[in-house]
Amino acid sequence: MASVYIVTAGSYSDYHIITAFSTPEMAERFVAEYNGQHGSYYGEKAEAEEYTLDSPPPEWKYADVFLDEGGNVTEIRWRISTAGAPAAPYFTWPFRAAEPTLLCVQVQTEEEERAVKVAHEKWAAIKAAVLWGDHEAVSRLTGGNNA
Repeated sequence: MASVYIVTAGSYSDYHIITAFSTPEMAERFVAEYNGQHGSYYGEKAEAEEYTLDSPPPEWKYADVFLDEGGNVTEIRWRISTAGAPAAPYFTWPFRAAEPTLLCVQVQTEEEERAVKVAHEKWAAIKAAVLWGDHEAVSRLTGGNNA
């Protein structure tokens, strides 16, 4: 896959992109010149960062697997998230009283088979340890915040 080399400077709310290059050599040359001319004057140092084009990193890809009380997968939602590690398993709140409570297991993967396997393992552990739908018990069991 192709890469792009982004030159950035600043921090927090002042963090910004200065420019982009197609090779690391061009980016590093620019960084050296920028820091030599502007770094001491503005008090900021530029840095070159490499990013892969046209694909989010694998660690951003998640499956939200929803299981009913019997362990049946009712839905899988694929998404991209930069938030870090998946949330602990949690029970979803039904939208209407007639709808069953579902267990949502977030799995960091690109493979449906793996997502379902991990979700079933979590479902089995939770089903054996707590009453179905007991949000607080699942939170204690998984160490998560199941609000």
